[in-house]
Amino acid sequence: MDRPKIPVDDRYLRMKIQTAKPMELILIMYDGAILYLKKALVNYELHKRALYDENLNKAKNVIKELQLSLNLDIKPISGQLFSLYDYMTRQLSDAICNRRENKAKIQHVIRMLQGLRETWNKIKDKAPVEKEKRALENISLSM
Repeated sequence: MDRPKIPVDDRYLRMKIQTAKPMELILIMYDGAILYLKKALVNYELHKRALYDENLNKAKNVIKELQLSLNLDIKPISGQLFSLYDYMTRQLSDAICNRRENKAKIQHVIRMLQGLRETWNKIKDKAPVEKEKRALENISLSM
């Protein structure tokens, strides 16, 4: 699997991504999406509209990458994750466009991502490496 090309200035993060096992990349993506959403909430409170939108869009892009990385031949879990990721991106789009109850929507998506991350973290060490490679063969990370 080719490593994703990521515009990351942080050397530690770049090294972490370059040396991560495929299933660890998923955890990194969850962490990235959660971080962007938390930054969006801070920028919302500070009335920094452009940074708020930018961080929400970055989080949406990470979630879309998670969605695109799914192997839809693995049922039913891939279909369920696809629907969850779709729901999350719609909630974030609504938070950008409507601005009503956006804080609650963002917090809800954060909780969902944290739950998925926790579950993924529990199973990552139990998954065989070959299944890991096949499941994440075409993933690309856009942070």
